[in-house]
Amino acid sequence: MATIIAVSDFINRSDLVQEDAKPFVIPMTAWRIHDAQQTNVTTAGNDDLGIVSGTLGSAMPKLRSGDAHGTSLTQYARCQFMLPVEYVSGETITLRVNAGMSTTVADTSAAIDASVYLDGGGSDIVTTAAQSCNSTDVANFDFVVTPTGVVAGSVLDIRLKAAIVDSATATGVYLDVNKVTVLLDIQG
Repeated sequence: MATIIAVSDFINRSDLVQEDAKPFVIPMTAWRIHDAQQTNVTTAGNDDLGIVSGTLGSAMPKLRSGDAHGTSLTQYARCQFMLPVEYVSGETITLRVNAGMSTTVADTSAAIDASVYLDGGGSDIVTTAAQSCNSTDVANFDFVVTPTGVVAGSVLDIRLKAAIVDSATATGVYLDVNKVTVLLDIQG
């Protein structure tokens, strides 16, 4: 016998308990050349971060800067992230970047930064400044996104920036981005 469900039996999403800071991972395959979105990220070069594919079963893919030993470089990668239907309009959005130096720190500085544009226009809605990640101890770096006017279905146009200054290190100096997660307040 079939079960009959009345319209009154459905629960509205707004009636559900809000859960804060739920993670939505951006896959590494979503990252593109920042100023040529039609092009996949490949090897780091010029002003572009590259992707290291990793080995199945032992290492996940990651974004990696070019070798900055004895020089300075600034490199970027960009992607779009559509906020899921569960996102509560105007609630907290945090972009979490898990990053660190691959094998050697820069002798001067290494920093990660993020810019986010709502639906591809307007101004940068990230309120957090660039953060130092000049350590081989991998860490999470949180970037607060202003949620004003942001609703489920909005598209966040995200650009990561790696900036490294090194003048004397003899070995390779690489900044790795291991994972990028968008933390959202959701219902449902």
